[in-house]
Amino acid sequence: MIKTIAKKKLEARALAVLTPTGEGFQTRPVKALDLTFEGIEGDSHAGWTRKADARTPWYKRGVVIRNVRQISMVSVEDLAAIAEKFEVPTVAAAWLGANIVIQGIPNFSFLPAGTLLHFAGECVLRVEEQNAPCRYAGKAVQERYPEQEGIETGFAKAAKGLRGVVASVDRPGLIRAGVAFKAALPPQWIYE
Repeated sequence: MIKTIAKKKLEARALAVLTPTGEGFQTRPVKALDLTFEGIEGDSHAGWTRKADARTPWYKRGVVIRNVRQISMVSVEDLAAIAEKFEVPTVAAAWLGANIVIQGIPNFSFLPAGTLLHFAGECVLRVEEQNAPCRYAGKAVQERYPEQEGIETGFAKAAKGLRGVVASVDRPGLIRAGVAFKAALPPQWIYE
């Protein structure tokens, strides 16, 4: 038996857009991102392809695969939940290497693969998968709160399901900080 859930459309806002700092994986706010089919020029995640790594254990490490991690997105709601878990005032998207910070979609990290994000103007992003939290992000948060023990080692577990999504560029264009967008969820089903 297959249970199908109908298509949905949600509206939200991109509160901030961020670009690489040039040092490590962290990002910094900018006024706009000019996205190409390869993602953000100069970003370590830009490109049509990438090498398989720990996130893709079904491939031998280093094998070239399609890049589904061009854009990293998080929600302010999920960032607040992570901060609450560690009892710290804030967790900034820039520390985690995020490219777009959104507000207004409940359970943003659980948007299904295939969701299309239509930004005002022309740019469209395709949600590829949930972004699994990593120790690098935990280390970046730990550096801001050295007195709070266990963030670096506990981040991956505590931030699971709260680290946002990764996306690829379906249609290139400009995304400005503060712009509204619509999320078109695909029909979903549960395969049993």
